Order: sequence, then structure tokens, then C-alpha cells
Amino acid sequence: MHIHHSLEFDKSIWDLPKELGVTYDVTLHDYYSVCPRANLVDESEVYCGEPSLNACNRCIKKNGVHESSLLQFEDLGGSITSWREFYEDKLQRASNVFTPSHDTKDRILRYLDLNNIQAKYHPEPDFDYQPKSLENVKILNITFIGAIGPHKGINVLKKYAKHAYKFDLPVKFTVIGYTSDDDFFNDLPNVTITGEYNREELNDLIVKHECHVAGLFSVWPETYSYTLSEAMRNNLHVACFDLGAIPERLDSSLILDHKNLSTVLNMHEFYLEKRGW
Repeated sequence: MHIHHSLEFDKSIWDLPKELGVTYDVTLHDYYSVCPRANLVDESEVYCGEPSLNACNRCIKKNGVHESSLLQFEDLGGSITSWREFYEDKLQRASNVFTPSHDTKDRILRYLDLNNIQAKYHPEPDFDYQPKSLENVKILNITFIGAIGPHKGINVLKKYAKHAYKFDLPVKFTVIGYTSDDDFFNDLPNVTITGEYNREELNDLIVKHECHVAGLFSVWPETYSYTLSEAMRNNLHVACFDLGAIPERLDSSLILDHKNLSTVLNMHEFYLEKRGW
């Protein structure tokens, strides 16, 4: 049996392997085993910085567990310690625990004692990543791909787009997909939102809108990022934070980090609090 998530299940799901008489593997796609909110993001809508136990307890009591979690905090003892002890026990009993990146493995091991954990990237077809030169680009087009909410960087997009429009910078933004606040961008002519799309349409949309850079500004440490894979397949430059699996999977020479992207946009006074990233 291979468990990819227990988010929408009662804790009795962990009894199923024994009832079936089988061993089990687990793949950890996020941080639900150590953070009931799953993504290490608190009410400030940015990465929490992985604070003390007391701070974690206050956060969960204030903000609650992930909205899709069937389990509530009290179901596993009402403390972050008891929550992690429950998952440590279940994961220790697995034959193998997989994480999609080394960064994820290292973060999990800060909290859970696991000798059966290994980092393995998701299997994907090989592709040759060769981003095109930006030297002759007159208007830089930064694309945000997918459903862009707070965790995926909508607040970063809002600040960049407002600043670029205010100072008439040669930059535009294309959301291939949609955001959690599309109406915000109605008065920003430098932002285009395509709406929902089918996956097979993505490559054509990137070409149609002449995108140059993929803005992958997740404010939590992504565990893998299939969106990064799509960006690389389309030879887009990548702008990201130095956080999580995205920079791990990229050669550092190919990343436009937050500081460098700010320079590209001439955004000398813009900053995002990194909270110890």
C-alpha cells in the first residue's frame, strides 16, 4: 500500500495496512505530518520560519488546521507535540518514506526521527532546459502559472505589478490561469489573466503570450513544484525565493532570485520580509 496523503481521512486510515495484511510506503507531498496547516504558513500569509513549539500551538489554535483536514487539532491531543508524535509513529512503521526533494527531507527530520526516509524527485521525462537570452527583450513578460493564491505568491504579484505600473517600467505580467483576487488587477493594464486552461494548452499559451520569466513566488518551501517543471520545459527563466525545492532543483546560475529580479524591475525600495528565510 502506498499512502500519498491522509489529509481528508480519519486517523483510522493508518490501520488499513494492518487490516489488509500488507506493508506500506508513504510519500510526503507537504508538511502535514509536522504542521497541521500543511504548508508552514501562518496568518501573515508567508512562511512562518518554523518557530518554537509554543508559537506553533498558538498558531494552530488561532488559525486552525488546513481547510481540507478531516482531523482537527484536538483529535491528536491538541498540541503540536502530540500531533508530531502520532505521525512519527505511523511513519516509523512504514517500509519507506519518500520526500520529493532533499530540502523537504531535511525539514521533516528536524521534527521526526525517521531512519526510513529518502529523498527522490518525482519521475518525469527528461528535457533539455536552455532558457533564452533576455538581452534584447524590450518588455519583460513575467508569467505566473496556475491558480495563484496567497501561498503561491499573489501578494508578490500585486506589489510587483503596482510598482511596475506606477513607474511605467517595461514589464508586464501574465497569469496563465487565475488568481484568488482577479478583480484586484482590473485597473492594472500591465497584467493579463487568461483564465482556467487545460494542461495540454499550457505550452501554446506560453508561446502565444510571449512569456520570458516564470515567477514562482510560493511563500512556503515547496516540496517539488510541477510548475517549475513546466517552466523549464518551456525554457523560461525562473524567478523565485531561495526557499524549498525550487532553487534546489535549479542550477543557481539560472535563477533570477528576489534581489536580482528587483534589480531587473528597478524596484529599489520594494522588499518582502523574509523572516529568516
